[in-house]
Amino acid sequence: MNLKQRFLEQLRQENEEKFRALRETVEKTFKGKAAISNGLKVVHKKTGILYTVKSPGVEDIVLTTPEGEDFLIDKDEFEANYALE
Repeated sequence: MNLKQRFLEQLRQENEEKFRALRETVEKTFKGKAAISNGLKVVHKKTGILYTVKSPGVEDIVLTTPEGEDFLIDKDEFEANYALE
């Protein structure tokens, strides 16, 4: 194997290791959780009111009311008070 081939092989192995670690992190993070995406319908657990996810983020989520008004809630409040339809 020449120098170029060894270099490319080393890069491939390093990238495979990084990808494997990233995949494991993602799987652990999202295990048992549904992906929150734009347009997803969610129900407020106490009131039964149906909301639409407008913009999911890492720390907070923008929901749209049935009347078309947007509001921001944090991730913990969302997980505690809303359920997938």
